[in-house]
Amino acid sequence: MGKGFAVFLIGIIVIAAGVVLMAVPGAQGNAGGGGLMLFGAFLVFRGFRVMTKAPALVGTKSIGTESSRSETSRRGLFLNRRVITPQDSRPRLPFKL
Repeated sequence: MGKGFAVFLIGIIVIAAGVVLMAVPGAQGNAGGGGLMLFGAFLVFRGFRVMTKAPALVGTKSIGTESSRSETSRRGLFLNRRVITPQDSRPRLPFKL
């Protein structure tokens, strides 16, 4: 919880630095301040997630059947989709070969 709280506080400080940079007149302050505020928001959300021990939204393991876990998933447009082959219609053997 300490690490999450530290990341949360650093995120708030980074957001404050972004607001200060946006308040300074000049064109370069707008983009830099906006970027710092977005990065600070990311750190705040990350710290909150670590403090509450919530699961990550991306990259979590999915719970499935035994056959879906043993097969490798294809990368690309259709993530975690199984390709049905003619062998799928055969019944499972009651023993391992």
